Amino acid sequence: MTLSASLEKIFGPINFSDKDRDRLVYSHDASDHSGYPSFIVWPTSVEEIHKLILLCKRSNATLVPRGAGTSLTGASVPNESIVVDMSKMRKVLEIKDDYIVVEAGVPLADLNRELKYKYFPIQPESKASCTVGGMIATNAVGLKPMEYGRMEDWVESLTVIDGNGMPLEIKGDAVKHFCGAEGNTGIVLKAKLKLLKKEENRSSKLLQFNTITAMYDQIKKLRYDPDILNIEFMDEFCSSLLGFEDKLYVIAEFRGDKGEYKGKDSEDLWLKRETLLKLVRGEKYFQMEDVQVEEGDKFLHWLRKNRIPSYGAIGLNMFNVLFKEDRLVSEMKNVLKLLKGTLGIKFGYGVLKKEYLDKDFAKRMHALKTHYDPKNMMNRGKLI
Repeated sequence: MTLSASLEKIFGPINFSDKDRDRLVYSHDASDHSGYPSFIVWPTSVEEIHKLILLCKRSNATLVPRGAGTSLTGASVPNESIVVDMSKMRKVLEIKDDYIVVEAGVPLADLNRELKYKYFPIQPESKASCTVGGMIATNAVGLKPMEYGRMEDWVESLTVIDGNGMPLEIKGDAVKHFCGAEGNTGIVLKAKLKLLKKEENRSSKLLQFNTITAMYDQIKKLRYDPDILNIEFMDEFCSSLLGFEDKLYVIAEFRGDKGEYKGKDSEDLWLKRETLLKLVRGEKYFQMEDVQVEEGDKFLHWLRKNRIPSYGAIGLNMFNVLFKEDRLVSEMKNVLKLLKGTLGIKFGYGVLKKEYLDKDFAKRMHALKTHYDPKNMMNRGKLI
């Protein structure tokens, strides 16, 4: 039996495709990178995924797990691979006081709608369309990484099938074998995620600066404030898009009532900040690089000199940098090497940024790949 016939037998004619129009749709993600999918499947059960992986082992086929296709790094672009679209595995399975269990294809927006008095704290800027599985694959951060960290900090357990075809229940430190692995170690089927009470008793300050030096002097003080939760930065261009003056701005969020924006006013200020990505894209800045750099002040001086807009979690020296010209992207990458910076800190590495992967992390990922996917079937060519 051919591979095509075997796939159609597993998934049925509705959830299997070898049509050119579907191949075109699944040939790319949100990045400029593109490839070629051999077939596309839409699993609806654990059993189907298990059969798929065993079939790939027998036939030496490769596969690419796909969430919502929001990757900016080509992480879900196929290379003559079977695309495994997880969008039909989107059930919310259980909600308790301090956790929620969901299938990997659940959109974050759907998860948020299910929560009335609780809150899942990792809320990326792509939250309107991204899926839980994709967030696990990239070890996503949200709008407030200084307070909440990364996806791995909020995953209690995972159910996965690895490249050996083994169904696994993953807990503890082993969660990190899949968070940030970009599908290299297996397909995530469902996740148990920790929840918080909705944010209460917090306030914010909106601080304005004329110079980067003055801003960093204040940020150094804020970092030592025992009540500080988050410190967010917007340069002059981004501030003007939000309707502020053409200045440098910092939003500082505190525990308690230290800030002049309290309660709903503080919430509204952060909601306003959430609109920035859409506004930026409206200005034709379609290429965004995610950067973390130790010498953040020097980096911002370089960006300003080259008129490159930026914003981000300056409390962690984590920035979104906006481009229209590829030439400046290459220059920035050279600057990052001098300033102890790294790319891929928020959106992952995929194909387009894997050359910037930290050497120690790359070594660890190679070891995990050998353990969980010795035949190199899973998302081949991505991350490592």
